[in-house]
Amino acid sequence: MCLSFSPSGEVLATGSMDNTARLWDVHAGQESAVLSGHSAEIVSLSFDRKGHSIITGSFDNTVKLWDVRTGECAMTFTGHRGEISTTQFNFEGNQCISGSIDRTCKMWDLRKGACVQTMRGHHDEVLDVSYNYSGTRVRNVAVCGLHSLRRC
Repeated sequence: MCLSFSPSGEVLATGSMDNTARLWDVHAGQESAVLSGHSAEIVSLSFDRKGHSIITGSFDNTVKLWDVRTGECAMTFTGHRGEISTTQFNFEGNQCISGSIDRTCKMWDLRKGACVQTMRGHHDEVLDVSYNYSGTRVRNVAVCGLHSLRRC
């Protein structure tokens, strides 16, 4: 369903319809960890810029934060009323954003483990989200087209 390389290029993460994400050692060509905990398929995943953490978004309406080194789930974020379609860390790695078919984006503070902002006003499902390089602005795309640029 989805895949992403770590910033170093040494780990490949894959999200699957079997409700797991898997980490692969690119050099050895072998699976190094299975991230289990979602109750529906994983359709989005993203590494932080250091490659130490990964976030996954699932059709179970949750976002999970994982420790890449241990394969353990560090946090689960709930609050969307529909399937997650996209996730991304900010550059600092202290926040992430998720987009959903519920027509919202949610910004999550990873230190507090809480939603700090919900962006509403989309006329259809949110397909993609992106922070700018400095992490001060967010852009999101819904089925109806490009949505407004927002300050974080």
